[in-house]
Amino acid sequence: MAAGVIQRVPLPPLSHLLLAALTESALQIADATDKDRTRVEVERAFMALLEGLRV
Repeated sequence: MAAGVIQRVPLPPLSHLLLAALTESALQIADATDKDRTRVEVERAFMALLEGLRV
């Protein structure tokens, strides 16, 4: 945020939301039958989420 790379948003809720998304992603992968495919899908979705924060 200080470098102007991502939007200025309140940090505590952002960090909690990102941690929750990562935790859920890990659970999805762990529970998946096809872990490789699920990991790729989760990675794409999470990267899209992060890209949405860019300025």
